[in-house]
Amino acid sequence: MTNWGNSFHQLREGRNIVVTGPLAVVVAWLEAIRLLQTDGFKPWQHQDHIASFIHNRQGALILAEMATGKTVATLLGLKLGNRDIELIDLTTGTVKQRAERLREVVASKTTSDKVFYINHESVWRPDMLKALREINLYAFVVDECHRIKTPSSKISNLCKKVIDWWPRAKRIGLTGTPCPKDPRDIYAQFRFVDPTLLGTNFRRFVDSIAVMHPKFHSKVERWKDDGMKILTQIVSRNSVQLRADDCVSLPEEIHRVVPVSLSKETRAFYKELEDEMIVKIGTGEVRAENALSKTLRLRQAVNGKMTIEHEDGSTTITDINGIPEKRKALEELFDGIAPDEPVVVFAEFTSDLQEIRAAAEATGREYLELSGQHKQHGEWDCGVLGVQIRAGGTGVNLSAARICIFYSNSWSLADYKQAVARIRRTTQKSNKCFYAHLVATDSVDQIVRRSLESKQKVVDRVVDGLRRNLKATA
Repeated sequence: MTNWGNSFHQLREGRNIVVTGPLAVVVAWLEAIRLLQTDGFKPWQHQDHIASFIHNRQGALILAEMATGKTVATLLGLKLGNRDIELIDLTTGTVKQRAERLREVVASKTTSDKVFYINHESVWRPDMLKALREINLYAFVVDECHRIKTPSSKISNLCKKVIDWWPRAKRIGLTGTPCPKDPRDIYAQFRFVDPTLLGTNFRRFVDSIAVMHPKFHSKVERWKDDGMKILTQIVSRNSVQLRADDCVSLPEEIHRVVPVSLSKETRAFYKELEDEMIVKIGTGEVRAENALSKTLRLRQAVNGKMTIEHEDGSTTITDINGIPEKRKALEELFDGIAPDEPVVVFAEFTSDLQEIRAAAEATGREYLELSGQHKQHGEWDCGVLGVQIRAGGTGVNLSAARICIFYSNSWSLADYKQAVARIRRTTQKSNKCFYAHLVATDSVDQIVRRSLESKQKVVDRVVDGLRRNLKATA
């Protein structure tokens, strides 16, 4: 059958759209489909702009923050607004079972358009790839596409192959944080939607925008002004950039750092680990490439925990000195909040969630959890919700709370911004969102916070350049 015949046959049977993203974001796609099919639905003006951009291009990068409605706009851009749409959730069961489910749905040959949602961690698996290669594909969408920032990662390599496998399919990338670390993160995203813009050689791209450190070859010594200017021009002309505040009315953000003084015992243990780290840096055991993982024990120490290694290779985490100082600080914060006020507390480590639970119980508050082990946020509208950043930072609406506390944080700017946005939504009833950050003084906590601020400044530099270019061409 000819290509035209295949296209006609595909339209008659219903089109196949593959969406890959984090596990939790499947809910956002389901809600978007329901909204699109609601009587009287009318898109915002900026959603029409996104939809038009997607419709008129084979590859489209949508750099729109949370709460801008980019998921609905994507469906509109694929011209699904007046058609029957079926979402097939392929995030549960074994990968082989999910692949079989995909084949069964495609074989049913129904007239509805089918949105197959596959999480990032399984879309590149062999069984799933084999099933995907068998289908006629209308569009391939990567939600939270900053996750493909590493050009050599499994999912990034899959995205690179999409062009060869389905040369006529649309390719769409969606993210609100295109550069979670630095401008290099944008490369793999553009390689997916339009490889002609930044080229197919990552090393050459990096050389065009950065001067690298002579010793630590993955570390940027400085950014090249000319290269950054050209990059912002390319991005501004070939993507849609939207900030939530420019599109919808969102609550004001109020941030407060709560300094936490470590006890004498905790400080001594932390200092010992820090001195050991400094020695390892001097000997070259700690390099720029592995520094983040090597600081794990330091970050646990400021939360009052130490890791004990056993002879059989196993490890256990225990308290350094009774109740951690951060937990005491958290209890003090809880004491200043009305008992019926819902509060979200973010943390990176499982051991931190145990301390958050203990602090909630000590102050007479109900505790629920959203983590890799527990998904209790659906039942939550009061008390304390402990949230593991990676498990609950995306695709979850926690706007029942107006108060958010960071017990600990990750190095990832994208994860942090996603977490901040969980309560700052259009559904937030308060006109202000309050954020408290527990930061151990004179510790790695302050380094993490400064790192996030530094990354944000680099991202702002790119975004501000985009906004200036947009104004100049308007």
